[in-house]
Amino acid sequence: MTTTTSLCEKQIKEIKALFNDDTIALDERVKLLVELINSGTLEQQARVLAHEAYLVMTYKKGDAADFIEEESLEY
Repeated sequence: MTTTTSLCEKQIKEIKALFNDDTIALDERVKLLVELINSGTLEQQARVLAHEAYLVMTYKKGDAADFIEEESLEY
């Protein structure tokens, strides 16, 4: 395992934890995610995941389940 892989895996774990943390208000989680994306320190895979998380977190609440289902079918 390379240092880059370890860094990317760590970043992905942090993004997932932020995405799933119900103890932080959604608006605050979005703000923290945007700060992370704009920091320019994310590895490519982590940046893609962060962008997808941002889209899901900011998508209209009523359509979020449909959006997630459609995206899941592509993988």
